[in-house]
Amino acid sequence: MENWIHCHQSSGVRKMPIQIRVITIFGLAICSCCGDRETLFSIVSPNQSNIHFKNVLSETEEWGYINYYYFYNGGGVAIGDVNNDGLHDIYFTGNMVTNKLYLNKGDLKFEDVTDEAEVGGDDRWMAGVTIQQSLL
Repeated sequence: MENWIHCHQSSGVRKMPIQIRVITIFGLAICSCCGDRETLFSIVSPNQSNIHFKNVLSETEEWGYINYYYFYNGGGVAIGDVNNDGLHDIYFTGNMVTNKLYLNKGDLKFEDVTDEAEVGGDDRWMAGVTIQQSLL
């Protein structure tokens, strides 16, 4: 199986008011609290998983929502078996931080192999990522 990681850069300008995003998140939070349901997911700490990625954004006069409407819409995450070991690996893209590739070691434990794989990225603004897997 051959794997490819594709990073997507944003282009164009589009306004999306922050109020819409806040209302959407608030609505989802309220809906998720309703009813007695069996828990499907649980929180796994970064210390347990070894995933320490944060897409930290720092606004400046040059970079910010006023000058660049996609400022808070960047980054991405893709999941796929990058090293063909049968486990799902994770690749994160950041905007003002280094991209990170984590190999799955099983039991929700991951290893940061960004430097060895040379997939940390460059200074471009990332707006998403996909992993293409094809059979040989």
